[in-house]
Amino acid sequence: VDRAPRGEVDARDRRGALWFATNLAVARFSPTAGDPAIPPPVFISVLSVAGAPRPISFLGESKIPAIRLSAAAARLDLEFLALSFAPGETLRYQYRLAGIAADWSPPLALRAVTYASLSPGTYRFEVRAVDSSGLVSPSPAVATFLVLPPFWNTWWFGSMLLVLIVATAFALHRARVARIVALAR
Repeated sequence: VDRAPRGEVDARDRRGALWFATNLAVARFSPTAGDPAIPPPVFISVLSVAGAPRPISFLGESKIPAIRLSAAAARLDLEFLALSFAPGETLRYQYRLAGIAADWSPPLALRAVTYASLSPGTYRFEVRAVDSSGLVSPSPAVATFLVLPPFWNTWWFGSMLLVLIVATAFALHRARVARIVALAR
C-alpha cells in the first residue's frame, strides 16, 4: 500500500485492480486491456477534373461512380482523408491507379495526388489509410473513371476516313478510265 498526497491510500490487489481510499469512500478500478484497434475508414474528399471541382459530399465519399473524361480534360486531382479514433494517431496513405500500377504506393503522409495527362482508357483509383501500428483500412475508397480518346482516335472517325479514301480512289479510277476511253475515241 502506497500513501498518496492528502492522506489518500492507493493500492493494487492480486488481480490488478486499483483501490482508492479517501475520507469519504473506497473505489475500485479494474483496468482492462485496451479496446481492440479499429481500422481507419478512408474517404475521397475532393475530386477536380481539369481544375473544375466535382460535387462530393462534405464528409467525403468512399465510392465515386464512374466519371467520363474527355481527352482534353484528362487532368485529375484527388484529395482524401481518414478518421482515426486513437489519440495522437498519425495516419499514412497508400494509393494505386489500376490500369497503370498494380501495386500500392509506399505509405505516405500526403493526402492528395494529381494525374496530369492520362491516356485513353478505364482507370480505378484506390486509396487506403495505414495507422502507426500497421492496421490498414478495411476497404479502400474508390473512384472509377474513363478517359475518352480524342475524336481522331475513335472508330467512327477511322471508318469515315476509310470511306473517304475508298471514294477518292474510286473517283480517281473513274476519271482515269474516262480519260483512257476519251483517248481511245
